[in-house]
Amino acid sequence: MSKLTSLFVIFFSLFFMSEAVFEDQVGKFDWRQQYVGKTLFAHFDSHSQSSKKLFLVTDKNIFASFNSRTGDLIWRHVDKTGPEGAIDTLLLHGQDALMVVGDGRLLRSWDTNIGGLNWEAVLDTGSFQAACFVAVQDTVKHVAVLKKAAISLHYLSNGHQKWVENLPDIDTVQYQAVYSGGEEEVYVLGVVPNSHLTIIAYSLEDGEIIKQVMVKNSVVSPHQM
Repeated sequence: MSKLTSLFVIFFSLFFMSEAVFEDQVGKFDWRQQYVGKTLFAHFDSHSQSSKKLFLVTDKNIFASFNSRTGDLIWRHVDKTGPEGAIDTLLLHGQDALMVVGDGRLLRSWDTNIGGLNWEAVLDTGSFQAACFVAVQDTVKHVAVLKKAAISLHYLSNGHQKWVENLPDIDTVQYQAVYSGGEEEVYVLGVVPNSHLTIIAYSLEDGEIIKQVMVKNSVVSPHQM
């Protein structure tokens, strides 16, 4: 139950983290680049302590790598214009960068060293909600993709789908987050507005629902913030 409580806290923390902007830093830069578009996602390379790489995804459907100390462009990829090439999320693990593209249409893996494409997988139809790496005892071998009506698990090595499961009660529950607790389970969190939260634990092995918990929603709905 403690894992489910932790997931609840993480989920609502996401709505406040984006507000943490330091006012005294606005307008003060060591360097500045303006030719890649408005930043949607940004990650520093934490694979090595000596790394200077910064990875950005922008509203121009661009995925780029920069030298974080000088601002020099290392490599850049420009996807199709419009919603078909829009990048839904960016996840980093080691030398792998995972992206979901086109409102859940494609799952891609990139080599962050050279900017080369490792693999690309076509996902089942459905509106994209969230994605996360799935670890077992600190070893990441899978990535989970949450759609509006289904969750799927894919191998990190090649993108192949291990399993896919339809989500229950999609007419009333708005599924919004997916989380790995480091064991043989992956958690999905859904919201029934003005009522309760639903937390579902799926087996990593076969996608079977292990447990399902409802938590009365005593906090402010995200839509009311």
